[in-house]
Amino acid sequence: MNAILPPPAENLAAAREGQRLVEAELRVKRWTSEDAQAFRAALVDMTPDQRTEALRRLLTTINSQALSVQTGGAPF
Repeated sequence: MNAILPPPAENLAAAREGQRLVEAELRVKRWTSEDAQAFRAALVDMTPDQRTEALRRLLTTINSQALSVQTGGAPF
């Protein structure tokens, strides 16, 4: 029987960092190039499910106009 193991600590820390970034920027209602760079760095260490959830959360906040995207390119 294959047991489902929890994600390693690195994955959990990366997922928390992605969530923290979105929450922090929601308070100031902007998303900068620096935020996008930090978010991309966190995405690398996330599991596929964590990455999907982090991107869903970010894109939902952007699409609802809760964040003003102030990047020179893509928001992530």
